[in-house]
Amino acid sequence: MTMVKARIYNRPAHIVCNMPWSGSVVGVAWTGGFLKCYAGALMNAALAFIVASPNMPTEAVSAFVAAGVAAHITCSFLTGFLSDWIGRRRTAVISAILPLMSVLVLCVFADSLTGLLVGNVLKGAYFGLISSLMPVVVAENSPSGRRGGGAVGLQLSMQFGSIFGALCGTAVAWLQDVVGGFAWRLDFLLALFPALLFFAWSLRLPELPNPSRERSECRNSVRGGRLVFRPLLVASAFMALMSLCGMGSIGGFVVVLMGKAGFGSVASNLIVTVIGVLTVFPALIAKTLIDKSGRRFLMRVGTIGVFVGMSGCGAAFALSGSDILPPLAMRLVFAGFYALASLSFTFGPASCAWAFVPEILPGSFRAKGMSIALLCNQAATFFITTFFLPIVERHGYACWFAFFASMSFAYVVSAHKSLDPAAGAGFLA
Repeated sequence: MTMVKARIYNRPAHIVCNMPWSGSVVGVAWTGGFLKCYAGALMNAALAFIVASPNMPTEAVSAFVAAGVAAHITCSFLTGFLSDWIGRRRTAVISAILPLMSVLVLCVFADSLTGLLVGNVLKGAYFGLISSLMPVVVAENSPSGRRGGGAVGLQLSMQFGSIFGALCGTAVAWLQDVVGGFAWRLDFLLALFPALLFFAWSLRLPELPNPSRERSECRNSVRGGRLVFRPLLVASAFMALMSLCGMGSIGGFVVVLMGKAGFGSVASNLIVTVIGVLTVFPALIAKTLIDKSGRRFLMRVGTIGVFVGMSGCGAAFALSGSDILPPLAMRLVFAGFYALASLSFTFGPASCAWAFVPEILPGSFRAKGMSIALLCNQAATFFITTFFLPIVERHGYACWFAFFASMSFAYVVSAHKSLDPAAGAGFLA
């Protein structure tokens, strides 16, 4: 891909002097990111009880999951257009109201399929809004020297949300075994406090600068269209590769993969939890380095690590059962290479993409461009999650990991050729 160059975006002096980054922006971004993954982990925990319910046939459970995914994809695409129309602050307030409504509906009407569908649609809509809005808010309202660190901070908040959500889901599962009844509804109720906290922060958020209105002249010029197309193409390719490399799309199958590698049920869950906790450390390192060493350095190291990890996982499955790789060695090799891929993904793509993608998009098209790039990411995720198991049944797991390794290699090449080391200095004019 052609090098995408960035020039410094010179904000007016009053915006720089009154920069709200230290207060309301960071509060909204981090509580919103935490709530997204925290509520998602709790929903996954509740799904186990919904599936086991005799009143919920398989078709109903599939409709329940599909409704949330559809709302997520639709709202993530519409967020950019909505935030340019009504402003960043109003969009943030709307996204904060949705999880409160979702908690209410899911707690009260969890007995009926209609209640579950409505509640999950509200939750999916929130996920879509927050996924598209928060990276733009962080990028547009953080000081130049801290913009990358702010984006990684958003990633860290989501990781902590996943960890705490998994721990709370485990505690609720234990309580359900002891008490019985509808104790599992706590998986919905426990999302209430962080949802209230996010709502309170969104109300404190000032109206943020909207480059789409400030720089609308770009939208109506041929040159403006050229400025938009190339960075949008690069951003969309990067977000699609986040899923196509495997790490952004097979999270729901990791426990299954550990089981196929030879680990028992308890060991598989424990390994996945440990790897999830360990990913906090590369994210912390990335937060320190991203504004000093640059996006390209982190992306190079991270994508190379993902490529090596995915190649190793594929080799482990390809050699499974042979004299070269006995069962115990296969388990250790797969777990080790998967951990390498996961830690590398966190250090590189997962930490850099939320900073890099908003930075290269022109101000007049930043919010909409982020929504389009996310749509490419989710389309790739949908493709992999839809065809993962059918292809495994025909060709085995090694086939998929060979595909992931090839996509990871494409990611390595893209990170080397497309990332401008000066991209962290500012935005495209």
